[in-house]
Amino acid sequence: MLTTALIITTFRRPDALEKVLQSVLNQSVLPTEIIVAEDDLSDETVKIIEKFRAQTSTPILHIRQEHNGFRLALIRNKAILAASAQYLIFIDGDCVLERNFVADHQKYAKQNCFLQGSRALLNKEKTEKFLKSEEIKISFFDAGFDGNRKNALRLPFISNFLIRRLDQKLKGIRACNFSLFRTDCLLANGFDSSFIGWGREDSEFIARLYNNGIYRRKIKFSALMYHLWHEPNSRQNLKENEEKLSKTIASQLKTTANGIKQLAENSS
Repeated sequence: MLTTALIITTFRRPDALEKVLQSVLNQSVLPTEIIVAEDDLSDETVKIIEKFRAQTSTPILHIRQEHNGFRLALIRNKAILAASAQYLIFIDGDCVLERNFVADHQKYAKQNCFLQGSRALLNKEKTEKFLKSEEIKISFFDAGFDGNRKNALRLPFISNFLIRRLDQKLKGIRACNFSLFRTDCLLANGFDSSFIGWGREDSEFIARLYNNGIYRRKIKFSALMYHLWHEPNSRQNLKENEEKLSKTIASQLKTTANGIKQLAENSS
């Protein structure tokens, strides 16, 4: 059996994290380990994790760091370093999972490839109602989708056909519905921990994966997730982050000097 680590990144959204963890424990196939990667030191997150630890025998690890700017790349690397599973699945702490999400990622896992799934966006009103309710299921037929309802439609027979296509494009890259073998991740030395602020840290990582001969497989109509509404993130550092991405592409970089290897050395 393929061992899997589900890595959930979170920042100051305890109500959303609680819904996400409910959807994780409702999976048809549970991950081998759950890693909550928090870019903060919130007592509320600790309480939520303790609550769910009491409900499952699946290990729930809590990796966290002091919030000092938007350091998503760094906390992801810390989570990868802590993971013991063969296969890594990444989601955000405001993305609720359809019950076959983990099973779908396991089904389509392939060495030398990563999986990129889609997300169905919920509008503000739907999100607020959902967070206040006891419900954890979301249907294609529900009201409240923000223009991309088709991403809430699960059609595995179509997925089986579309998944055969391989590409090395950067369009549509998001690390909130994303998975790959840990060995492939380490080949590129993980994310570049020097990224600060929202944007392009995932694309830069993927560009290095491509330079190492890794390909993308897009999951359509499987591995469904529902993204809860939130205010847009600050784009303050976007220009600087785009410059880092451009350098990686132009120089065909295969690794980073600020990745998992350096993090491990500094932790020893």
